[in-house]
Amino acid sequence: MIRFAILCLIALLHVPVAVSGQEMDEEYRVVLAPRYKTVLSSEVMTSVKKIAKEMGDGFDKGEILIQLEDTIFRTMQQKAKFLLERAEEQLKAKKQLYEDNVASAFELKDAEAVVATAEFDYAKATKELDSCTIKSPYQGHIEDILINEHEMVQIGQPLIEVVQDRTLLAK
Repeated sequence: MIRFAILCLIALLHVPVAVSGQEMDEEYRVVLAPRYKTVLSSEVMTSVKKIAKEMGDGFDKGEILIQLEDTIFRTMQQKAKFLLERAEEQLKAKKQLYEDNVASAFELKDAEAVVATAEFDYAKATKELDSCTIKSPYQGHIEDILINEHEMVQIGQPLIEVVQDRTLLAK
């Protein structure tokens, strides 16, 4: 962060420009800005369990920045997993009954549909559980924290603003 501030100050200084051996007395002002600036938002409605970083702290790519309360989402994923396993067992049994000419094609298709629905529910529950852990998309610094611990957050609510200042752009 200090490196970024020093570069900004240097960029605002008067810099004489030489063109074809002649020095021109023109002043150019340049503002250096981070290449990436991102506001990370909540994908689920829950409370904030822990904020792992403070404003100005650095972080690496993939590092946990915020942990949202995930108890309900973990339970929903376990339930979806068990329902998927049950649906797969029922499908296996229906296939055997269909091969033995005891079950109809409709019953087999119905069991396949139940498995497809259970697979979707499990994938959705896993995505919601994963959304409770807010990780950094790149290496950078915390620019602003927009929430507090134990606060209830809504879907789409901004949580934290991060910048990647390893590469700066002159504007």
